[in-house]
This record gives sequence, structure tokens and C-alpha cells, in this order.
Amino acid sequence: MKNIKKVIIDCMLMLLIIGIATYAIKVDNEIKKVSKIYGEQKPRIVQINTSTEETTNKIMIIIFLKGNFQDGNQKSKNLEFSMTIDCKKVWALRFDSWVDNEVNVSN
Repeated sequence: MKNIKKVIIDCMLMLLIIGIATYAIKVDNEIKKVSKIYGEQKPRIVQINTSTEETTNKIMIIIFLKGNFQDGNQKSKNLEFSMTIDCKKVWALRFDSWVDNEVNVSN
């Protein structure tokens, strides 16, 4: 009986690890999409925090990056943005010297 419980616990743990790894890959892919829009192919992740949206109280992710970001003549070494927990919406992009309200990452 102990072996069956151990197998079940091991399977549940493995599923949890796979789920976390899959989600981390999804977040990383969205970070790369946003960075690529602003000309950075290999951003460095400085910090990732979670918070709640003010209007909906839904969980969101706040991401801080370093790199060489550019929009026209505007250049920045830093990028901070908010993303929904399901990675479908990115908004409040803050650079060193400018702000963008929202960017489409659904492609």
C-alpha cells in the first residue's frame, strides 16, 4: 500500500513540475515576443513579480527586462510591463524615456 501511495505522490509531483515548466516556457515566449517588437532578440530577465489588477483583482505578472530596446529613434536599456496571468494581454510598457499603453502579442 505504501508503494502505491508513493507512486501516486511521485506522479502528482511530476505533473506539477511539468505544469510549472510548461507555464515558464509560455511566459518566456511572450517575453521574447514583446522584446522582439522593440528590437531586442535576447533580453535579460531582471525580475518577475505577481500582483493583482486594480479593476478586476485578477492576478497579473510584472516583468522587468534589460536589453537594447528601440522604437524609432527612442532607445532604452530597460523595459517593464504588465501581462495577464494567461499571457494573452500585455500593457503598461515602460521604457527609460517613453511609455506604450499596450502591445499585441497574440501572433
